[in-house]
Amino acid sequence: MAHDDNPRPHGATCGARTRNGGRCGHPPMAGQRRCRHHGGSSPQAKQAARRRLERERVSAAIRRLGIPVEGGADPLEVMARVLNSAARDLETLRDAVAEVEVYDPDHPVVSMYLEAVDRAGKLAKVAADTSLAERMASISEQNIRTVADAVRRALDSVEMDMATRQRVLNAVARELRSANAA
Repeated sequence: MAHDDNPRPHGATCGARTRNGGRCGHPPMAGQRRCRHHGGSSPQAKQAARRRLERERVSAAIRRLGIPVEGGADPLEVMARVLNSAARDLETLRDAVAEVEVYDPDHPVVSMYLEAVDRAGKLAKVAADTSLAERMASISEQNIRTVADAVRRALDSVEMDMATRQRVLNAVARELRSANAA
């Protein structure tokens, strides 16, 4: 039984050249273009294959949900944006439903809210089934390190006593926490 997400297309071979100039006939490892004999079992190849397979799974899920993806866009980033947008839509519609006098599933606002709940649920399932949370945490950590390094460099370029420097660092940390909570 064949399906679209097959990491090893039927008939695919390694692609490496043998000593006599021919092509290796072994099948490539899952998510890769090389077999275990020609580098497919190296740690970096396995890591790249995991990332490639993850992107393919997310791309397939996005296509099933009917979400347009522009060429070259990272499907994990698209999924994160769509998930954030769905959460904002859900919050807005929840507020609008609260203003409806009688809860009626046929009311246009309630109907839109129920559709948004269904869509958000499907998106959340895809996010949970993928490494989206890990990727977003990694991106957040990278952003935090970038901001912290920039603040340190800025403070290093200005002459100030240690007490003032510590107050500035505390203020920056407080502002970042409040921005993250918003």
